[in-house]
Amino acid sequence: TLDADTGLDQAGREVRAAEGYAACDFFAPGYWLWAKIFREAAAVGYDRNSMYVACYDWRLSYPNLERRDRYFTRLKHEIELLVKHNDEKVVLVGHSMGATLSFYFLTWCEQVDPGFAERHVHAFVSLGGSLLGAIGPLGNMLSGEMQATAALGPINDLIDTYGKELTREMRREVGRKMGGLGSLLPKGGDAVWGEDVITLSNNETLGLDAIVPDLLAVLGPHTGGYDLDARLPTPPREVDPLDAASANPLSTALPPGIGTVYCLYGVGIATEKSYRYSGAPGDHSELGTIDRSGDDGGVGTGDGDGTVPLESLGFPCAALWRGELADHYNPSGSRVVLREHGDEPERFNPRGGPKTARHVEILGNSEVITTILK
Repeated sequence: TLDADTGLDQAGREVRAAEGYAACDFFAPGYWLWAKIFREAAAVGYDRNSMYVACYDWRLSYPNLERRDRYFTRLKHEIELLVKHNDEKVVLVGHSMGATLSFYFLTWCEQVDPGFAERHVHAFVSLGGSLLGAIGPLGNMLSGEMQATAALGPINDLIDTYGKELTREMRREVGRKMGGLGSLLPKGGDAVWGEDVITLSNNETLGLDAIVPDLLAVLGPHTGGYDLDARLPTPPREVDPLDAASANPLSTALPPGIGTVYCLYGVGIATEKSYRYSGAPGDHSELGTIDRSGDDGGVGTGDGDGTVPLESLGFPCAALWRGELADHYNPSGSRVVLREHGDEPERFNPRGGPKTARHVEILGNSEVITTILK
């Protein structure tokens, strides 16, 4: 786990993310992640000189990734090297939390090296991106019930399988120490997510505007990256680049000069949107446990890819970076492509097959892979 005060390594302990293709092609033997994309990319001529895998420690807040590992500095240098070696701009692909991290990286680059995206980035692909967060991580931080935290995909399954000796309180505290989960908390407040994200035992409903301030007070500053402000910042701002960069598309404009932005994601799958808790009104960071006595098991659902709700997957591309708000959020007029994929799983295929659109399995969707490699 991480230090509760700094969000960095505990004294005498050092854990780092695995690196390279082997770190993300398979999660476990037979359970592919990026392997199908790598295979098809190699088939059309990509190799280590034209493709780079940027693995990261998902536990850390984005500012702490730079402070501890110089992660964004290293990624920036790798992209510059790719562009110089291949004499063409890169396509930056981020899946799930990786899409949020990619957006943060692009805004960070604009602070430290204005015009970086225009010179180096042909396209940004948000693949099942949790651009406005998800409800699942909120359940983890409120009550430590990891089965509600689907945004971590197979990592969550591993925790549930081997973490049964951890009490709910222990799980909650571990999650609260991981600053990276702050980037997955839902952004935009009640205006985006409604006023009934949480229902209490007395049937009182709460929205994020009521819950999040109390939660942030117990999380501390190490979470980073969780921006409640849904207004555009007033440029120019003379601030530290680590503070100026943002993971929230609602609070900063799309960096200028990106040729095309793609939002590719699955739809039509029941996805966590709300919870019923056993607690009574009071401290909104202490709501008890999810009340699973009802027919819905205490979890309300809506449209999405089974992990990330539709609001987070599609709203930035559909309503911020194009349409009436585009002058504010996409001032350079980057082309925006939005493609929703319905889930068409194959019978008897545990991973769904080439037309599935579930959150993790979309990495193997044949249409998605074709779009990326074009």
